[in-house]
Amino acid sequence: MQYESHNKKTNNSFYIIIAVCAIAIGLVSYLAVVKTDTKNKNKNGNDSKNELSSDTSAYNSSEEDIIEDNTVSSENTQVTKNTVSDVPYEEPKQEKQTFVMPTKGNIIKGFSDTSLQYDKTYGDLRMHKGIDISCENNAQIVSASKGTISDISDTAEYGKVITIDHGNGLIVKYCGLSSVCVTKGEEVSAGTLIGTNKNPTCECMDENHIHIECTLNGETVSPVSAFGF
Repeated sequence: MQYESHNKKTNNSFYIIIAVCAIAIGLVSYLAVVKTDTKNKNKNGNDSKNELSSDTSAYNSSEEDIIEDNTVSSENTQVTKNTVSDVPYEEPKQEKQTFVMPTKGNIIKGFSDTSLQYDKTYGDLRMHKGIDISCENNAQIVSASKGTISDISDTAEYGKVITIDHGNGLIVKYCGLSSVCVTKGEEVSAGTLIGTNKNPTCECMDENHIHIECTLNGETVSPVSAFGF
């Protein structure tokens, strides 16, 4: 009886040892599998982070390039603006206009738009809104400066009258002509022959002369001051 009891104890111990070993083997296998899965997950996670980091770096790089390009563009624009604003504005220089006397002679009656002068032809006092330059009968009359023939007329008071637009608002009438050698719209220069003289009818009692009248920007002015004499 003791022997059978001893055998039973031995068998039970053997089975217990086998069971413990099986459990140990299973536990080790489970831990190995779990460890492997953990490593794979960590590896995949790190790869994703690296890809995300790489994408973010590329985005940041592109953004920096855009900012840099915008900065360069702004700098170029600023340089252009500064260049334009730094150039001072200058009024176009006007060529100095040259004037000559329409004929050789002396001024026998001056300009007056405020005081009266005696008129031999009418025997009274009146304004004289021009100047009279003495000359011989049929003397050559020239343009006082460059300009354009704006009108040619034939009047009872002054005979033939040539009107020349000399520019810059200056209009000159050459009164008391017997002949005309220019046409309306023609361009003339200082000293260009425009006609010959005949004493004006309205001033026939005065010495033979040519009568000159000027307006500057629509206002009557002295030809002497207009020509700069």
